[in-house]
Amino acid sequence: MRQSIKAVVASFTVIATLGVFFLLSDMAEPVRLKYGPSHSAISLGNKPQGGHPSPPPPPPPASHDSSAAVGSSEYTVDAYVKCFTEVTGHNVMYDVERCISDIRHQNQLRVMDKILELPTHKLSRYEGWGPDLAVPDWIIFDLFKPTYECNAMDLLRIGGASKVTDTGKWLCSDKINFGSGPDKKCVIYSLGSNNQFDFEQEMHRLFPSCAIHTFDCTGDWSDPSTTYHKWCIGGKDEIDSQGRQYKRVSTISKELGVETVSLLKMDIENFEWAFFLDLLNEPVENRPMQILVEFHGGMPDNKVPKPWLLAPSIFEGWKRNWAIPIARMVKLFDKLGYRIAFQERNRHGQFATEIILIHERAL
Repeated sequence: MRQSIKAVVASFTVIATLGVFFLLSDMAEPVRLKYGPSHSAISLGNKPQGGHPSPPPPPPPASHDSSAAVGSSEYTVDAYVKCFTEVTGHNVMYDVERCISDIRHQNQLRVMDKILELPTHKLSRYEGWGPDLAVPDWIIFDLFKPTYECNAMDLLRIGGASKVTDTGKWLCSDKINFGSGPDKKCVIYSLGSNNQFDFEQEMHRLFPSCAIHTFDCTGDWSDPSTTYHKWCIGGKDEIDSQGRQYKRVSTISKELGVETVSLLKMDIENFEWAFFLDLLNEPVENRPMQILVEFHGGMPDNKVPKPWLLAPSIFEGWKRNWAIPIARMVKLFDKLGYRIAFQERNRHGQFATEIILIHERAL
């Protein structure tokens, strides 16, 4: 009996020893997680045969401009870490946010490039239907993802309450440029009025030092909070067949003696598509530091031209799939120097959304 017990104990000892041996072997050479550009999800990688794996390539050099660090997904984590550990400046909070925004922004542009390369059947959720080519649930605006984060303490809603009307706008108040020196001050442009001035009135109350100008060539209204101009902003200086005056942003700023437009707010019913194309032809210094805009897609209104008629180059070859023009618009924002900082879906129609754009000069 004792010999049998000894044999059993010896067997367990051998098994335990082998278990410890293999456990230590696994600890010495752990299974590696890999998440590369060709992987859609985290997966377990196989151990290489014949020795230890080669060390990973060295990370890119530290830089405040993180765009060079996002060439592959394994560098994205390193780039984020550098934002938190190596960014220095006079205002560390904003420098870190700018560093992180650089990474998000570059990744967003790569995503848009991929979207534009996909076959049509991969983008079926963005296909428009009906006479207005509408898409439900604000789906088309999923691609308008913010890459810059406004400080929550400085995010303000100006104008109408969001559940009552869509005339209100969100803005990043810390990004309003108040200028410098005795002869400079904050200047605000408001495009589109329709005799509604709640935005201008509240901006005047909160920022009394700002000069506010409202532009609308479709009516003749006035309000003490703003200087009203019966002009519309367009790609060239002209009078249309209906006698309406259009002027370029640079022309208006020159006539008004404005050096920097601190903020531009617009709700111009589909014409925003053409506005950003026209803005490409304006000097950088004439591009507003912050833009608050309502974007429309599939709007059920036959009184205004459809966006694909107003901006045909953006919609070229789109085949009624909104992913194409939206992705192109995101890339256009980048070309103009803007980053999306906020988005609010319109509660009164799934064909519109509000976004905040911040120019890189203000970051």
